[in-house]
Amino acid sequence: MMRYLLFLAWILALPAVAQVYPFRHYGLIEGLPEENVNYIAEDHNSFIWIATQGGVCKFDGRKFYKYSTTQGLLSNLVKCVIEDKNYHIWVATRQGIARLIGEHFEVFTEKNGLVDDDVNFILEDKNGNIWCATNEGLSKYDGKRFSNFTTFQGLPHNTIHSLHFDHRNILWIGTDNGLASYDGKKIKTYNVHDGIVSTAIHCIFQDKKLNLWFGTPLGAYKLDNISGEFQFFGELKGIKGEISAGLCDKEGKVWLVSDEGAFVLQDGFLLEHLTTQNGLSSDNLNCIWQDKNFNFWFGSNKGISKINNRRFITFNEPLIYDKPIRAFTEDDKQLIWIGTNERLLTYDIKSKKFSEKKALNVRSLLWDKDKKNLWIGSVGEGLWQYDGTRYKNFTTADGLRDNTIYCLVEDEQNRIWAGTDKGVARIEKDGKITTFSENQGLADNYVRCALSDGKGNLWFGTYKGLSRFRNGIFTNFTTQNGLANNIVLSIAQDAQGTIWLATENGLCQMKPNASPKDTNCFICYTEKDGFASQNLWSVIVDSEGNIWTGHRNGIDRFSPKTKKVKNYSYIDGFSLMQTFPNALFKDSRQNLWIGTFNGIIKYLPYEDVPNKNPPTLHLIDVKLFNRKTDWSKYAKLLDPDFAIPLSEISDGIAVKLAHNENSITFEFVGVHFTVPERIKYQYKLEGFEKEWSEKSEQNTATYTNLPPGVYTFYVRSYNSDDEMNPQPIMFKFRIDLPYWEKWWFYLAQVSFFLTLVIVSVYLGLTRKNSRYTIILAFTTMLMLFEFVSVYIENFVESYTGNIPIFKVIANVVLASLIAPFEKALKNYLFPAKPAIKIPEEPPRFNRIEYEIGNPEDDLV
Repeated sequence: MMRYLLFLAWILALPAVAQVYPFRHYGLIEGLPEENVNYIAEDHNSFIWIATQGGVCKFDGRKFYKYSTTQGLLSNLVKCVIEDKNYHIWVATRQGIARLIGEHFEVFTEKNGLVDDDVNFILEDKNGNIWCATNEGLSKYDGKRFSNFTTFQGLPHNTIHSLHFDHRNILWIGTDNGLASYDGKKIKTYNVHDGIVSTAIHCIFQDKKLNLWFGTPLGAYKLDNISGEFQFFGELKGIKGEISAGLCDKEGKVWLVSDEGAFVLQDGFLLEHLTTQNGLSSDNLNCIWQDKNFNFWFGSNKGISKINNRRFITFNEPLIYDKPIRAFTEDDKQLIWIGTNERLLTYDIKSKKFSEKKALNVRSLLWDKDKKNLWIGSVGEGLWQYDGTRYKNFTTADGLRDNTIYCLVEDEQNRIWAGTDKGVARIEKDGKITTFSENQGLADNYVRCALSDGKGNLWFGTYKGLSRFRNGIFTNFTTQNGLANNIVLSIAQDAQGTIWLATENGLCQMKPNASPKDTNCFICYTEKDGFASQNLWSVIVDSEGNIWTGHRNGIDRFSPKTKKVKNYSYIDGFSLMQTFPNALFKDSRQNLWIGTFNGIIKYLPYEDVPNKNPPTLHLIDVKLFNRKTDWSKYAKLLDPDFAIPLSEISDGIAVKLAHNENSITFEFVGVHFTVPERIKYQYKLEGFEKEWSEKSEQNTATYTNLPPGVYTFYVRSYNSDDEMNPQPIMFKFRIDLPYWEKWWFYLAQVSFFLTLVIVSVYLGLTRKNSRYTIILAFTTMLMLFEFVSVYIENFVESYTGNIPIFKVIANVVLASLIAPFEKALKNYLFPAKPAIKIPEEPPRFNRIEYEIGNPEDDLV
């Protein structure tokens, strides 16, 4: 008995398997200027600012914008970064503090009155004063000058690490030798007699109950807001290491970070200890931040680790790590049975421990309805029956047609059916085996999945279609009946009795009362409907009626009600990516277990809460001809954050452009750090197009050769849960007309032609036959013809698409209309003279003819 108790105690003392959470990591490769991160903050635009030993940077979810000595800092070692009430960024460095104005820093050092250049921390009070914690005392900057505090004013030590204003506006000061407070009049110190040891105070923050927390090298102290007593949280309460930072999250939990990971407390009790085994990039944490969308950011000596939710978890367990996970099932003791290519395992949900049951190459698992027998389909070793005590094996020697069992199902008569490469086998209660193949009507001998629908039907997915077994007869459905593909790899049934199929060409929904005589028995969904892969390997229905499909690119959730698909891949926390065929399972707690080619992913539905906060959308740049543009030359009012034109009135024109400045590019970004890669945009240019663009992840829009006019650019964004900004942002601008299309130029042209006509008419009346009159008249006619011709051609071109034949026809018509005027003008300038009748001359006497005569008439 004693040995048993000792063994039980040893088992209970074994550490539970670490659950690995979907952290996102950012380091040098992702764009950080340096991997030693000292502080993290968020500004009013929702950008994340990161203080590193290589400068400070701003992160919008896509790109890191770096600021260093190039922008005016005196040192790249930045220890702290904050934003003041005027939206200015302040940084604390080893060589003073600096305020970011535009793209350059204004620096304050000892020369300006700062007590010391080596600044550890900065803080703004409610009056806008900047407080600086340095290695030589405390400084307050009121916008004009510095006021300094040292040990001469009562500080316990000049080296100050942290500052915090509490709800009573008392400033708490953490020094290298204990704690002090300042109420605006005097400094009060705290020591061991008050309940806190005289040690370095690295961080100070307040929880939702207004208790103050102090991080020290020994652990953390809590100052109770009601009793005024200090309470210590150290190793006895599970808090380890030197506390460097902490916060109270939006749910009221207290987070402490140290050189041994992160600790989560609620009501004074340790809930969780996060380390590298849970997915952090490093245990040596320097800072922590929670942003507006509930994401947690951890800064360490190895960059940043970010986590938004824990809907997907993996397991740091050698038995399953990097192993193909092929099958799951659950018994009545809430043990999850797991089949891999090497062994049969169990996972205890309560103790969170894995146990090995049998060395076996497992392919499929099934607990019978009575939970008395576990059926195990193996690869090459036949079918196994486990009754809780012993294993019994069925092979080809016992009547199976093949020793590799791909799927298992139990019918209403409690008989077990096994799918193989040579058909299906039915195992009776007495162990008798009956086989079925193509000879008995099965669609194909290669059977990969099976389902009992509770209506007396068995369904089998094969490589040549879907087979239904009812009343001893097989009925088959193929692509001729509307199936997307004949390779059916997984089958599921929803609460309404609808059959869903995962095929090599998409998801298929079987219609009610489908008959093999019909050609449209299925509704199929493919990549065109939003799935991340065309080749689907697994399908299962969750407790909400959603259809989940696994494939080589992750997993998708399909809503039959809305017809929307949500994709989950690596960036969403689905870290193992490629799922194993027909390896999806729903446990008794409605969690999904997903087998992949290199481990297990567990999906927790209650953690997958849609984020209702849309992205914070910004128009960050406007370019002409895709080049950086200095908008101060175009507009008087510029956006202080992005230096683009702003309208002086609401909905007014922000900028006016010349007619040849008609190629414009807009760059925008939606800031939302839950899954920033999933943010999508829609935009349109009112005045040029009527419809919004398709949703896409592209964050730029370019328009070229815009005609003169007034335009308004609109853009809106969607977060990873398809939540849209309630109001799009806009940018209104005008492209001016060229001078030759302005009213005054038209007026000048008309005036010029009228002058020509008037002068021509005048000269025609007074000096009709003058050479100048003739030249002027025809010149006026020619210019008028050409003027009208050009405008008619432009008009015809705008309606006919620049087709030459229409221009020719227009010119012919115009010439026909002008011809009568031209003839009239010609007749006026050159009137026809009246005809003069010339009298006929009498016939002349022809002497020769008279003398000689006409030989023909001559009678002689």
